[in-house]
Parts: sequence; structure tokens; C-alpha cells
Amino acid sequence: KYFPDNTPFDEIYNVLFKKGASWPVSYEHKTHIIDIALYKEKEAGNKVYLDYSRNPEGFNFDMLSGENQARYRSEMNIDLGKEKRDQSPLYRLMEINQPSIDWFMERGINLTKGEMIEVAACAQHFQGGVHIDEKARTTVPGLWAVGEVAGGQHGANRPGGNALLDCQVFGKIAGEDAAQSAAEIECSAFEDEVNKAAKDLVIQLEMGKIGEISSEEFRYNLQKIMEDGGSIVRTEEGLKTALEKLRALRPKKPYLTDHGPAYYMENQNMLITGEIVILAALMRDESRGPHLRFEKYEDNTPVDRKDPEWQRYIVVCKTGEGPVLETRKPNTP
Repeated sequence: KYFPDNTPFDEIYNVLFKKGASWPVSYEHKTHIIDIALYKEKEAGNKVYLDYSRNPEGFNFDMLSGENQARYRSEMNIDLGKEKRDQSPLYRLMEINQPSIDWFMERGINLTKGEMIEVAACAQHFQGGVHIDEKARTTVPGLWAVGEVAGGQHGANRPGGNALLDCQVFGKIAGEDAAQSAAEIECSAFEDEVNKAAKDLVIQLEMGKIGEISSEEFRYNLQKIMEDGGSIVRTEEGLKTALEKLRALRPKKPYLTDHGPAYYMENQNMLITGEIVILAALMRDESRGPHLRFEKYEDNTPVDRKDPEWQRYIVVCKTGEGPVLETRKPNTP
């Protein structure tokens, strides 16, 4: 349904097989067609399941490429033989990942009886974040950012494991620099600023006792806008619609609920972040990494990358007039 017409079965099956070992969504990997399919089926009100009980039409293990077969064999923990390997995905899963079958069994899904697993597209890594320098400092004095919240350590396609390195490498750098900076600061010099910030927070939370929309409804609306316009399938029309809806949501006053003040405050941050994401996605009129841009929603093939034009970061700066976007070349050794 989603592959181009007349795509050979062996090509489809190799893409499906490779999906198990690729990042959730990336323009540079053909497996993004699976993410597109999952997203569009969900948007159409349907559910998608993994069925391990039977093979796709005409499938046998020998249809897989040499690369895929070699990867599979490298991950085998038990050899059930070719006959069973060709028989069903369940036996292949037994060969490479029996613990996953046990894990689902413990949670009420018995794959050996043909029960299926509901699946959907998911977010995996932000690929951007707060701008930092080589010491993990942000532009806000006294604030460091590390890990996934920070941006600039890698490009649109993060090499495997780099999220962990973000935390370890910049965690150590930030911790040491923060400790050294704290030792040099006379805390009493900031007492007035701290007291003012605390009073402002109290006032904001007092205002949160009244409003026109609950914190839960506010967040649901925000997430729905982002899911529809800024998720797997991004088009100029969809992004512009999402931006309009976000800005229409901004003046609505949410009120505190049982979820508490942190949940209430997070909503405001999420609204700001959502607008920045949409603005950046509108500016980047190409596909790259997890950013898939389409001419129109009905298309299943993203537009191409634009090299070297878009081998750049988008940096968003705060001004009195709102966010301002500019492009910058990555730092090179």
C-alpha cells in the first residue's frame, strides 16, 4: 500500500527486516516508509499490529540480502534449523530474541498462540536542543545543558550511542565547570534576584488557580497540534496550520489541576518549544535525518536532501519580537 507500485516482494521484505535494526525514522534509510505507514494509518483511525504467527506472502529466509542474513546470524542465540526459520517470524524471533517473547508473555501477550503486538511510530531522539559551548554552558549565566536537552554535539543523523556519550562526556565537563564556577561566586550577590524570581513564581502559580481550560486539556490540544502538523509527515501547509493553531492556543489560560504545579509550568515550556520546532521545520524545505518534508500529505516519498545548501544548523534566538531563526555552518576541526 505504501511502497511504490510494482516494488518486488524481496525488496519490501528486506526493508521490513532492516527496520528492526535501524533508527525509528531517518530520511537516509528506506525504512522510513514503515514510519510513514504507521503514522498515516493511525491518523486515519486505524491500528497496526505485528503478527508473528505467519509469513508475509511468498516469504522465505533466502529472499533476504546477504547483509541482512549475516546480521541475523550474528544475533542468533539458538539454531532451530532452516525449516523452522522459513516457517514463521515466531521461530525467527525465538532464534534471536527469546527474552522478548518471555517479556510479552509476562505482560499478557502470548505470541506463541498467535496474539499480536500493537505498534505505532514513536519519538526517539530530539536531534537538537539548547545551544551550548565547549563547556556545556548556555547563554543563560549559571545554566548548563547536557544530554538530549543540549544541541550541537552532532548533526541530523546521530551515530549510534551518541546520546549516551552526550550524557557522559558533557555531563563530566558541565559538572566540573559548574563546580568551579560555584566556588567562585558570592551567593549573597544574587539574593535579590533569587527572591524576585521566587515571588514571580508564586504569583504565576496563584494566577494558575483560575483559568478557562484545564492543564490536561491544554496539553492534549498542544500534543494533537504537534502530532498532526509537526510529526512524521511534514508539509508546508500542515506546518503553517500547526503554527496558527499553536498561536491560537497561546492566549488560553490553563488552570492548575491534580497534576500539580510542575505539570502546569511544563505546558508553557512545551508551547514555546513546539512553536520553535514548527518554525525550524518550515524553514528547512528539504528532508534530512528524522525531518521528513513532503510536497503534499498524500505523498509517501519525502522530498530530497539539498546539499550543500542545507548542511547547516538552524539556531533560534529569543528577541522582544519573538523567536528569530538563522542558519549557521557546523563547526569543523
